[in-house]
Amino acid sequence: MLSTSFVAGSPNWVDLGTSDTEAAIAFYSGLFDWQSVSAGPGMGGYGFFTLDGERVAAYGPLDEPGAGPAWTVYFATPTPTTAKAVEQAAARSGCPGRGADEGRFAQFTDPRRSLRVWQPGDTVGLDTVNARTACAGSSCTPPTRPPPATSTGQSSTGSPRGADRPGPTYSVAHTGGEEADFGGITQSASGTRPWTPYFEVEDCDTSTARALALGATVRLRPTDHPGVGRVAAITDPQGAELLLITSAT
Repeated sequence: MLSTSFVAGSPNWVDLGTSDTEAAIAFYSGLFDWQSVSAGPGMGGYGFFTLDGERVAAYGPLDEPGAGPAWTVYFATPTPTTAKAVEQAAARSGCPGRGADEGRFAQFTDPRRSLRVWQPGDTVGLDTVNARTACAGSSCTPPTRPPPATSTGQSSTGSPRGADRPGPTYSVAHTGGEEADFGGITQSASGTRPWTPYFEVEDCDTSTARALALGATVRLRPTDHPGVGRVAAITDPQGAELLLITSAT
């Protein structure tokens, strides 16, 4: 479970890169009752989604050639340390350590997945997590069937934990501390897959129906995931994927 202590290796920021910021603001305002606040002049259209005055996510226009609309999850880390680990793992580094007073970010890609990290400065992370419509975790490959009810393995910071289940491997990502389980990793058949955020909703079925009415496409209809909650995977009208979850109590 996420917390705003943002221990190393846990998600601490999410933002949306979109082809139409005004349309995206309208969609997420209708779906989650979010408000939008500009990050200010000189920020290239970057802004924040807020709920009751607290930042729950961010948004901005696409800033990479050829990139499509997508949600991006950032993980808390000192970026120079991560860049060195990436080099040792033979992954490709992009934008290593770019940032300003608010913090520094870096992006890395291996043959299967991409990863962005955030080294806190004045901005440590999101103001709220796990609350209504706030980020509640992430998945490396959005699920198309329920994950396992139980998992096994030793806890260690920022590592996956294997699960006893036939078929494709599912691992629970965790830090071993306060934010023990913050997401899942499944095998991807093709291509580089980003981490996709979960957003907590009061009723997964109702929110999925609302998303459809607002122009979204449903990739996975609301499905019970034992021990996790009820989850749906949707694509917003511009093409960005996200997950809705009503967590198990």
